[in-house]
Amino acid sequence: MRPRRHLTTDQQYLAIARLQTGCSQTEVATELRVSQSVISRLQQRYRETGRVTERHRSGRPLATSHTDDRFIVNSALWNRMMNATQLQARLREVRGTQVSRQTIRNRLHQHGLRARRPARVPDHTTRHRCHRLAWAREHLRWTRDQWASVLFSDESRFMLSRNDGRQRCWRCQGEPYASATVVTRRAFGGGGVTVWAGVSSQYRTALHFVTSPYYLNNINPVIVPLHEQHRPNFIFMDDNAPARRGHIIRERLLETGVPQMEWPALSPDLNPIENLWDQLSCRVEARSSVPQNLNVLRATLQEEDTADHCVTETDCCVSETQQTTV
Repeated sequence: MRPRRHLTTDQQYLAIARLQTGCSQTEVATELRVSQSVISRLQQRYRETGRVTERHRSGRPLATSHTDDRFIVNSALWNRMMNATQLQARLREVRGTQVSRQTIRNRLHQHGLRARRPARVPDHTTRHRCHRLAWAREHLRWTRDQWASVLFSDESRFMLSRNDGRQRCWRCQGEPYASATVVTRRAFGGGGVTVWAGVSSQYRTALHFVTSPYYLNNINPVIVPLHEQHRPNFIFMDDNAPARRGHIIRERLLETGVPQMEWPALSPDLNPIENLWDQLSCRVEARSSVPQNLNVLRATLQEEDTADHCVTETDCCVSETQQTTV
């Protein structure tokens, strides 16, 4: 095992006690698992100063005071979107302290603040938040059997060119535009396909490639048979997008007798089918061959779409998300 280079204060006092009882520096170093030079310097310092603590070391003083550090951290917490350049300018204007941007980053790092991409969330108003909270409280005591009767549905758009910002590459300094380390961009994402599906803890639908007016066309061939098969334990959930809450859609669902779950607006995070879309997207992107056209993309989505990975987790996802909302 590689010897340590430093000793704690208690270990330093123990080392001095061992030396005073007649132990050699080598014996003490072996016991404390440090090199003999560490014990030698400790003994020399104790003889000269009578203390085990190190002498005050001269060096370049810090560019910022404790007050400057608090100002930097408080400014970053007051406006989380300020970058190091903006914090540098604010420190100079208010405190009169001129430091580098790296010093700003270092002070923030010392207080546990790191630059990260902000998460993207819907633009919720106070009304939206109240509706979400009311919905969560209303369904807080639902059992697994009750959630099992809900068919969660939604659609998702899959593009030929990925733009989620999660892709990374390994590259050396000086090759930002090397052919192996760049990703080409296509206009409007190179085109894409929209798919629709429904999922519950007991079953799910197949993927449906949809075009307008797709939702109306899914009611009779997909939703109604599922309602007939599983009623009275069937509740259909969709979000409040205008395309699915139009007058014609509501009339068709009333005619077929399909019960609907009231759903708070702008709440995709409450819908467990979002996990299906994310996992499906990851599996498509993990393939060695990237789809080059829409026909290949459709075939790839169908190949990667499997029911087993999400059906057993639906009710758990609903429960955890609901608890977070409340």
